[in-house]
Amino acid sequence: MNDQVKSEKKLRREMLAVLDAARGGERPVNGHWLAADVLGVDDEDVVRLGQDLVNLGMATLTDTRTTKWQSKSARFMELAITAKGTRLLAGLEAVEPLIEDERI
Repeated sequence: MNDQVKSEKKLRREMLAVLDAARGGERPVNGHWLAADVLGVDDEDVVRLGQDLVNLGMATLTDTRTTKWQSKSARFMELAITAKGTRLLAGLEAVEPLIEDERI
C-alpha cells in the first residue's frame, strides 16, 4: 500500500474522531475549520475525504452555500458523524478498508 493511500485512510479516521468528539454540539463541524485548524490539510482534501465518509454512511454533509455563485468548498460544508461512524470507532462495525483500523 502506498503512502498516499495510508495517509488518506488515517485522515478519514481522524475526521471521524473529530466528528465524534463534536457530536451533540450546537452545530455540525465546519469543513474549513476541520481542514485548516485540525487536520492541517487543504480544503479540497476535506471535501473529497468527507464525501468518502458520506458515501460510506459514516457521516452526513450539509451544503451551507447561500448563493449559486459560491463554489463547492470546505468553507461551505458542515459534517456530522452518523451512528454507523460512531459504531466503527467503537469497533462495533465491520472493518472498512477505506478507514484506518487497528483491527487489521
